[in-house]
Amino acid sequence: MALCEMKFFIAALFSNVGIAELLTGSRLQIGELFRCNRCRLEQSILSANLFARPEPTWYYKLDELVYQGITNNMHVPLLALDRLRRSAQSFMHADEHEFVRRSEEKPLIEVDICCIADGMLTIGEAKVSDRVADTASGERAALREYRELATLLGAEKFILASEVDWSPRTKEIAAELFQGTNISVHTLGRADLYS
Repeated sequence: MALCEMKFFIAALFSNVGIAELLTGSRLQIGELFRCNRCRLEQSILSANLFARPEPTWYYKLDELVYQGITNNMHVPLLALDRLRRSAQSFMHADEHEFVRRSEEKPLIEVDICCIADGMLTIGEAKVSDRVADTASGERAALREYRELATLLGAEKFILASEVDWSPRTKEIAAELFQGTNISVHTLGRADLYS
């Protein structure tokens, strides 16, 4: 197949309209005949005469790390960290961490948000729901562990980030449990994360 025939054939394969625009500057015209090098048949350049579909089928393959992150809701801590970064003069972050006491094998707690924004150590929890746990007692237990860790680390901020707005109950429990500490509690909801 001559270069000009190949150019027109490729254009015809990838477009079912506007072939003439694709070939501006070519000596080929719509309706011109071409000879197939395989079978030597002379035919018009029409989509009915092409072996392939007018539009190729596209396939996408995500990297495994990205796939796992998407299926495990990585967007919430990423959006929360980005929100904190945008509002800070200086910012450093670390990925999700599990904190373990030296005397124990079992992790004390897993932290979704861990960063230093404007010199203040900040830890937090990221969820796709409006609660830290299903029950009030479960929320109290989880938030006590966060308070304990924040106190041990010397954190100055605790962040609750969610893809939806936090339930009033969760906000009340967090405010109550962190009261009397030097740790300020901040909630980030959908409007905060997506602004």
